[in-house]
Amino acid sequence: MTSSSTSASATPTSTGGPRAVNATSKRGIPYNDVALTAPFLSSPNVNWVYNWYSAESSADIHKNYEFIPMLWNNGSQLTSVWDANVKASLAAGSKHLLSFNEPDHPEQANMDPASAARGYMKWMQPYAGVAKLGSPGITNGGGTWGVNWLKSFMSNCTNCTIDFTP
Repeated sequence: MTSSSTSASATPTSTGGPRAVNATSKRGIPYNDVALTAPFLSSPNVNWVYNWYSAESSADIHKNYEFIPMLWNNGSQLTSVWDANVKASLAAGSKHLLSFNEPDHPEQANMDPASAARGYMKWMQPYAGVAKLGSPGITNGGGTWGVNWLKSFMSNCTNCTIDFTP
């Protein structure tokens, strides 16, 4: 297993394409409504965007930023389009993938660590070496949430390639 505890951030490139992302600090913008990202896009520190889904809602707005697809959970409505959406994003310049959103939270992805590990191996692991793979993004909760959930996930996902932790 390859792992790192850094978050993704980015630096501008001179090619005019999506800005390259490095692993020093978070510099991305999440969005539900793409119009609400406009005030932040002028910042030189913003280099990538995501929308809790595996496809962009408006590629034109973010053409200068890396869109990072996310597999929110392993439900069939998301996994059925995952591969096609990831391939399209990779072709457009994406170099990172995000896995499950707060799987330790019952109102979010709501996955137990063993199920998440199986889903990771099935849906994320095939892109190892093609894109940088992010671990599930956990909550900051205590008990069986947060870090304890992630430790259990890592114990169950011993053959997973994890390049960064969001």
